[in-house]
Amino acid sequence: MTQGKRTPSTSKVRRRVRRSKPTPTPPRRARIRRPDPRAVHIRATETSLTAVAGLVGFGVFLRELGVDAELRRAFGRLKPDSRVLYPMAAQMRLLIDAAAAGEARVFGLEALANDPLFVHLAGGVVPSIDTVYRDLGRFDDEALAALDTMLAQHGLAPLAVAPPPVVHLDVDTTVEPLFGSQEGARPGPNPRYQGRPSYHPLLVRVAETNTVIGARLRPGDTSFGNADVPYVEGCLDRVRAAAPEAAVYVRIDAAGDCTHLLRAIADKGAFFLTRPRLTRDLAGAISLVTRWKTVDWDADGRPRRQVAEVPFRRREWGALEARVLLSTVVDADGALVDPAR
Repeated sequence: MTQGKRTPSTSKVRRRVRRSKPTPTPPRRARIRRPDPRAVHIRATETSLTAVAGLVGFGVFLRELGVDAELRRAFGRLKPDSRVLYPMAAQMRLLIDAAAAGEARVFGLEALANDPLFVHLAGGVVPSIDTVYRDLGRFDDEALAALDTMLAQHGLAPLAVAPPPVVHLDVDTTVEPLFGSQEGARPGPNPRYQGRPSYHPLLVRVAETNTVIGARLRPGDTSFGNADVPYVEGCLDRVRAAAPEAAVYVRIDAAGDCTHLLRAIADKGAFFLTRPRLTRDLAGAISLVTRWKTVDWDADGRPRRQVAEVPFRRREWGALEARVLLSTVVDADGALVDPAR
């Protein structure tokens, strides 16, 4: 008989919201002293106390940027009835405040509902989790496109103010594990929670401003491939429109070793920086490299890091202009360790 994996208990699932995870404390060297209970005075709870005081200034900042009005214009149609208790714009601002307070999941509203300032900023009451999930289910393709456009406009705003000469566009994916059966969540490559349903969103970030200009939600079993190339091309067009004179570099990990993607980036007049897959032909080309350039030395003046250009072209690259650079770390005996392509 085979035994299945043990399911985490409810206390572990809710630990993040309950804030009950123990924190390490330094060892004590003196005997603890309990306070005199007669010196502790019990009074009514002070309703003005809060743990999210920064949401006030954050709300002023968003109001000055026109985010509140923009949310009403773009998403008010999802709940057009004037008699609704929770307008869509208010629900989205609620989730923005929750994210700013450190709660990335809707489930975190349970903890924030105990904070008087958060409740006050929410309009006097925090809706139930079921209500928020129902409102999120109202999003259609048009609303998702409008949200993506709004994200890009605010992320590119710093480039329009002071366009830099060089823009690095980081394309990366991340794993968001879930503890439920939300729509679109599927088991995939999850390094921490094996077999858990998850999302595998794609994020596009401008390194110079540290702002995200593109985000695409995907199921957990979706890997980066040709289907994502049109979205990356759209993000490149956004950067070109905001900084037309800048040299654009697209940086991506080994998933970027995709001929369709590399050719699309080159056709857009941009450069790409990626980590090629270590195939047999590339490994053979690396083994033939004899000329190295030292770029870092240790305290004794011995080479620590060396780089070399590898004369290599993958067959499917065709006429694509690409350079393969090899970087290695040299140990005290002169041996190569931890090669990074």
